[in-house]
Amino acid sequence: MQILPLRLPRIERRGVLRGALEGALRGAGGLRPGDILAVTSKVVSFDEGRVVGLAHLRPTKRALALARKARVDPAFARLVLDESDLVLGAVPGAIVCLKDGHLIANAGADQSNAPPGFAVVWPKDPWGSAERIRRWAAARAGGPVGVLITDSHCEPLRLGTSGVALACAGFLPVEDVRGRQDLFGHTMRITFRAVADGLASAAVLKMGEVDESTPAAIVRDSGVPTFARRLSPKQRAQASIAPDRDLFAPAYKAALLRAARRR
Repeated sequence: MQILPLRLPRIERRGVLRGALEGALRGAGGLRPGDILAVTSKVVSFDEGRVVGLAHLRPTKRALALARKARVDPAFARLVLDESDLVLGAVPGAIVCLKDGHLIANAGADQSNAPPGFAVVWPKDPWGSAERIRRWAAARAGGPVGVLITDSHCEPLRLGTSGVALACAGFLPVEDVRGRQDLFGHTMRITFRAVADGLASAAVLKMGEVDESTPAAIVRDSGVPTFARRLSPKQRAQASIAPDRDLFAPAYKAALLRAARRR
């Protein structure tokens, strides 16, 4: 598998991402059928105008309390509350949230690589964004390609961040390998391969997360089948699991109960 980072000019306004990708892809020799184009959620958000000024956000009492626990700007805490599906708690530096099927810091809101006084939030519909980019990219590749919208997250009890897929298009996000056998003939009973997340982690490792200016990459020869159709709602839903069925549910069950009572 090859990962070819794409250097882009700074994306700071709406409607310029495709033009920037066009030039970068041309410089890399173009897309080929079967390639997967990975793009960070941040540049997609800039392109879609998902940048929020903090000066106009009035913190609520709950935002003030979370800001004290997390040691963040109260206006930023208010933004996190607005963006999250459920807040589980706070630690110094972050508010822990559920957002669109992800256990994620700050509901995906981020002030890194954003203008002072602003924060970038996730695309409003990452799956729709991925599908629109897929159609555009497939026309340039002359055949089916995949698209990944990536972000960073933290694994429980592990130091550092790795890549995660917010959404994908043109390939299945998860492969069900239940029923297959391992080297010793044991039948797999619960195993699913997180294809989109695995590709996102590899792509983010090469794209970087600081000042590399490579917020996109071509993933080539991955062996993942790509196709020229829209993912169904059922196929999209495979990428997430309900909180009460999650492997780590015992660790945050109490927080879920407290949040449910507040509702």
